[in-house]
Amino acid sequence: MSRLTSVYGVVVGTILTTAAAREGSSLWLRQRSLAADTCSVESLGRAAAVDTAQLRRVKRESAPGKSTEGGETAIYYQGDRPRVIVVSYYGETGRTAVRYYLAAPDQYMVEQEVIDYAEPISMRARPVIASRRPSTLYICGETVKDPVSQEELTQIRSDLRAALAQPGRSH
Repeated sequence: MSRLTSVYGVVVGTILTTAAAREGSSLWLRQRSLAADTCSVESLGRAAAVDTAQLRRVKRESAPGKSTEGGETAIYYQGDRPRVIVVSYYGETGRTAVRYYLAAPDQYMVEQEVIDYAEPISMRARPVIASRRPSTLYICGETVKDPVSQEELTQIRSDLRAALAQPGRSH
């Protein structure tokens, strides 16, 4: 699992739990999962089987963290509950998509796909993909199914807070 995936997975959890502390946050965000012991790879996989076409989409023109060519964030809501967060990062030599599937505020699955281009985008109008590197991270409360360093965990949580704190437009 790449360092980026690990970092962004934990960020989601931190953003959700931090957002819960703010006034006006939805009740869902203020609740921690009471059944963290029932969290499993299978239950998180079921949470990921959501049809985003049926959800309200809020688009943000930027992505948390650093990216050489910018990025964007889309959050899909079921009522007032965020269910899926998609963060896209763009660079001259590739792009990364990070998808967070939220089962509960402290239970989520993170899928990341890093795409490397054969040459910088300045060389061609349509980049040629040289490689794709997918990875998945499962987080159940304080338990990370793929352990990460404290520094990575801090970065993930910081980026998740930033993604949820940005203003956006409903679509």
